[in-house]
Amino acid sequence: MRSIAASFRGQPDPAFPDELVHLTIPGTRLVEAPRVVDMPPVTAVLPPPVMPAGNPPSGVSVGVEGVAIVTSRRLRFLGPGFAREWPYDVLTGLKDDDRAPITLLQVAGAGPSGVLVPAAAANRFRLHLRLAIADTAGNRAGVVAQIDQFIGWHQTHRPGPAAKAEPHEAPAWAWWTKGRLITAAVVAGLVFCCCGGKVLNQATDRSALPAATYHR
Repeated sequence: MRSIAASFRGQPDPAFPDELVHLTIPGTRLVEAPRVVDMPPVTAVLPPPVMPAGNPPSGVSVGVEGVAIVTSRRLRFLGPGFAREWPYDVLTGLKDDDRAPITLLQVAGAGPSGVLVPAAAANRFRLHLRLAIADTAGNRAGVVAQIDQFIGWHQTHRPGPAAKAEPHEAPAWAWWTKGRLITAAVVAGLVFCCCGGKVLNQATDRSALPAATYHR
């Protein structure tokens, strides 16, 4: 993420020479959220990396499938026979859902709407969208600084070593380790060779069996 934030500039868009394409995500769905009223203001602040995969929240309706395109000037959605766009310079609200891979955007004079991207692409989409918005405001360095903070927090909050378990705390099935299973099999084999073989020989030795009696 830091490498992308520090150096990625996008690719030229053949259809719009004054735009650079950051990311194209097929399998995206258009969403509408007319009842959502708590839209936060637009910032380039990155949400913490997550992998949301839950259901859409209440008040958000999921529509047709299409392609989401993050460019240097706007977020575009290309649906079946129509297109929607959210230019960054007229955005008044921006919100990433923390339970589903949904990003809502709001422009002046319209209700919130946005996109539901595939869960596996959510973090990448949110990063590139913030980068594009930051570039519009001339604040790419601010996004890089945020990622550095995430990295620093990660390095200083490593988990401690796990407490050692005592023998009496082990579950009952833990006694049957691989070594003990092999030992038990070897012992069983030796018992069979020493005892089972003798019984088998006795059972098959004709001299040990009584003579059959025939009656006319």
